[in-house]
Amino acid sequence: MLDCTGAVGVSGTWMLSLMEKAVDASGARRVHSHNEDFDGSVSPLGFASVVLLDESHVSAHC
Repeated sequence: MLDCTGAVGVSGTWMLSLMEKAVDASGARRVHSHNEDFDGSVSPLGFASVVLLDESHVSAHC
């Protein structure tokens, strides 16, 4: 688990890349990856990143 509370400069693109590398290193099979950035106009400012695995998923919401 990574706590991003108060972190500055953490982007969804960076987080997705980090999660993909961790999944690949674990030997799990990656099915799909996606990052969605939120500009604060409709949803709170931040991002959601997900890596779909054939067994489960990895996600981050900041």
